[in-house]
Amino acid sequence: MTRDYKLWLDDERQPPAKDWVVARSRVDFEHVINTFGMPYLMDLDHDLGDSDPNTTGMACLNWLYNQGYDIADTEIKVHSSNFDGHEHMTGFIANWRKYTTQ
Repeated sequence: MTRDYKLWLDDERQPPAKDWVVARSRVDFEHVINTFGMPYLMDLDHDLGDSDPNTTGMACLNWLYNQGYDIADTEIKVHSSNFDGHEHMTGFIANWRKYTTQ
């Protein structure tokens, strides 16, 4: 599994450069991670174009956590314009890091 890639999760927006692997949904996200392993950088959106809470960026983070993935060597950014979603995701990431490095 390679870590030599950056993962962009967003159903609409384009990544800031062409060297990103793009996932447009939770299904895409899971496929990329299962295929290539954890990237060295992820930039995540919260709202993925569906009202189903199982299709959000937060659901992707929960999936990673529940699958036992290690985020210690992965930089994770959140670019969501959904304030509550952004705060929920960044808080989850901070707590995950805090409790897995103790």
